[in-house]
Amino acid sequence: MSAADDFLDTAKTLHRVGSHEGDWRRVISTAYYAAFHCIIENGSPLIFANQSAVEEGRRWFSHNGMYSVATTIGSKPNEQRGDAWLKWKKQCGAIGITELPGATVFSICRNFAHLKRSREKADYFPPVAESKFARSEAGRAVDLAQSICDDLPQLARGNPSPDLVAMVMAMLKKSTNLSRSRS
Repeated sequence: MSAADDFLDTAKTLHRVGSHEGDWRRVISTAYYAAFHCIIENGSPLIFANQSAVEEGRRWFSHNGMYSVATTIGSKPNEQRGDAWLKWKKQCGAIGITELPGATVFSICRNFAHLKRSREKADYFPPVAESKFARSEAGRAVDLAQSICDDLPQLARGNPSPDLVAMVMAMLKKSTNLSRSRS
């Protein structure tokens, strides 16, 4: 069983048996970590040649670097024309995404970015009356993490989709600052 599976199982169990806001916050945070580890576990073998490099490379991914790429890809405008579309294409090009990502990669990115924002809110925002977490928010986090953990391994198996490889490479570059020019 992988770390992603362990985190996802924990989030599901706590969502099922939890009874208060602290539980819902923990569910959201744990669901995010399931998605985070799923991307790393399935993405690292796509870009590193041998098992020892995969294990070492897994530690190079950062939360903020991955979030930055996911936010860029996941913010694709609905219409493929106009200024918003051109701006999005330029932003994608800046992180190395030159081909239009498929619907599944777009969904993975959108869901991951949502989970990261939710985790930060759950972990760092103080409980106040207007920001109480509900069981439904925790359930949504579990559903989003489950979607990532279902879809990503399918794309990574066999002949992985080029848009997935590009996404993982962009996440690694952003995480390690390899995308910055060196003078």
